[in-house]
Amino acid sequence: MVKAPKGELTGAELRKLIKAHNILVSIKIPAGTDREGLIKLIEGKGYKVDHKKKAIIDSKKDRPRRPKVTLDKAKELTKPKPKTALQQQKAVEAKAEKAEKKKKQERVIRKKAVEEEKKRAKPKPKPKSVSIGVGTEDKPKKKEEPKKKTDTKLEINFRSKKQKEIIKNPTNQMVREAIRKQYPDYSGYDRINLINLVLEGMEKGKVGRVEVLEKKNAGKDLQIQQNLIGTSEYGKRIILKKKEESGEVKKIMTSLEKELSKLETFIKKRISDKSDKEPLGMTFKESMDKDLESTKDKFMDRIEDVDDVKERKKIIKFMNDSWKALFSKYKSQSKLIEKN
Repeated sequence: MVKAPKGELTGAELRKLIKAHNILVSIKIPAGTDREGLIKLIEGKGYKVDHKKKAIIDSKKDRPRRPKVTLDKAKELTKPKPKTALQQQKAVEAKAEKAEKKKKQERVIRKKAVEEEKKRAKPKPKPKSVSIGVGTEDKPKKKEEPKKKTDTKLEINFRSKKQKEIIKNPTNQMVREAIRKQYPDYSGYDRINLINLVLEGMEKGKVGRVEVLEKKNAGKDLQIQQNLIGTSEYGKRIILKKKEESGEVKKIMTSLEKELSKLETFIKKRISDKSDKEPLGMTFKESMDKDLESTKDKFMDRIEDVDDVKERKKIIKFMNDSWKALFSKYKSQSKLIEKN
């Protein structure tokens, strides 16, 4: 395609001018006419193209004055008319009808394809063997019964907690969730995979085992190792690291631990002094609950400032569990216990 010289009208602009001119004086454009052909067509009709003014101008002075067509006017004349509300509705209905028709055709095609696939899948009947001699007929073969898949078992031994859990037909996801439930504060659970040693052994009827141990090092790393019960063969160890707490969470936990230490000292002193400073009729549990609510009120603003919901729940759980532990530890020594 020949590129229009700089400052002259392009083929698209010439077409637009002619279309606008056609509305006024009608010049028909033959299909496939190029830029040079368009110029010849204009000049053959007694007009000329003014590239600077971007217009078609009448070159014959002896005939009645024809209208002048500019590019701006051409754009306005050739602009599509806006559709009425009725036309828009009809267009939407036609589109929906076309889509529905296409869906029906697709359903018919799929149905035919399924029927043809079924016909191809049907095995052809084998011709019966005919034998002349007596007792030489083919005996029907016995159908082989499919082997029943035996259930596999995996034992997870949480050594630090002295707990065990048996999982039937285990998958990697089931093992990860079981360990995550016991130790939610670690990362890297996706690294836990049942190794071939355990899988093959379980398929032969042996019980697989995963040993989980929280190490006593500074980071309290979680060690995970696999083997088969009754064998000395162990798989590769996997070490999971504890999730790092944010600085604000660490500060809150440290403050809570100090508050717990103060409360325990206070409880010990009250028991050793055999003093009852609580209101009349208040039990030891009620006294502890009062202290818990007081501490919650004290720390709640700081806890709510923690963005991570899981971290907030963790702090509140730590607070509640600590109070339960203190209550269980000292309730037998307190004279404020209610008599059953």
